[in-house]
Amino acid sequence: MFGTKKCVLIPCYKARIAENYYLLDAYFMDKTLIPARRTLMIYPVGGESKENESIRPAYTGDEALKLLLDAYKWCLDKKKEIAVRAVKRMGMQLFWPTGKLRDTVYYGIDEKEINGALYIILNTFGENPLKVSTKIIEQVYVPVTAKIRSDEIKGFSSENMLIHRNYMYLYRIDEVFRRNARKLFLGEDFAEHEEE
Repeated sequence: MFGTKKCVLIPCYKARIAENYYLLDAYFMDKTLIPARRTLMIYPVGGESKENESIRPAYTGDEALKLLLDAYKWCLDKKKEIAVRAVKRMGMQLFWPTGKLRDTVYYGIDEKEINGALYIILNTFGENPLKVSTKIIEQVYVPVTAKIRSDEIKGFSSENMLIHRNYMYLYRIDEVFRRNARKLFLGEDFAEHEEE
């Protein structure tokens, strides 16, 4: 079976951050399991359309920027927490050796994911994200097509390469994003059936 495809125009905000232009997802950014993953909703400009669609943004442009800066603060807090726990662990090992320190996952927090999110924020906003000049320029839509087979999303495609790559990554690892993507691309009937 080849399956079907469904194209949805995803709302985005075109924003100027520092001196560069980006697209900020206006639908899924508040629909991830952890704040660090919101940074995967910043895209280069490209593939957008001013064509209107019935899907309304889930938040304003200023709220999108706030969601990103809150993710930045969350990542900084988690980095501190991880560092404190690592130091405590190392101190304990001086007295009771228990073998090697575990890799970079502490209490369900993946340090690589936090570092990746910080890298994206700092590359987008600059060295001082909380003080950089930002401006929402306009609302646009980006066509995203879901490839569906047997009531399951098997992939995404879009002219903006980063969008469909990040959607697929989040669809695989983030249950909150996955549930909302299925609701949007597979329809309300699916969402109601899923809750039963």
